Amino acid sequence: MKPIGAGIDMGEGEGIRTAVDLFILNDKNEVLLGERTAMTGNSLWAFPGGHQKTGETILECAEREKTEELGDKAQIELTSSVVAVRENRLPPAFVPHLTVIVLALYKGGELELPEGEKNREWKWFSLDGLPNNVFSKADEVIKNYRQKQTLVVTDFHSRPA
Repeated sequence: MKPIGAGIDMGEGEGIRTAVDLFILNDKNEVLLGERTAMTGNSLWAFPGGHQKTGETILECAEREKTEELGDKAQIELTSSVVAVRENRLPPAFVPHLTVIVLALYKGGELELPEGEKNREWKWFSLDGLPNNVFSKADEVIKNYRQKQTLVVTDFHSRPA
């Protein structure tokens, strides 16, 4: 049994990962997606983002991921608006994830690929011209954003048999 601190069982929820993705829009109202090369979601288009570290706030994680995934030349303004919360278990490990998707605005600068082992390229897409091969319900997130709805996406169809 895990220690209990301040009335909270610190072992409860163990194994659940949290992540923060960036829903980045430019001045043409296009969204930035990256073509993944990572094992999970290989060749699918996804929002930039990644796992939250212990002690980080959502916006601290978003700031760190912005630099890790896009480099330090991109001028991106984070907002405190949450576009969606995504719940899923992605193959091959099927670890439960909760991902908070934060709205950000592209202000200029160069988009880089400092983590080229995870993404092949960054590309801007019209909100109504998305590729067919999107990662982890990104199309549903964008559809609901266009309808001005915050969305909770569950993805339990991808559970292992």
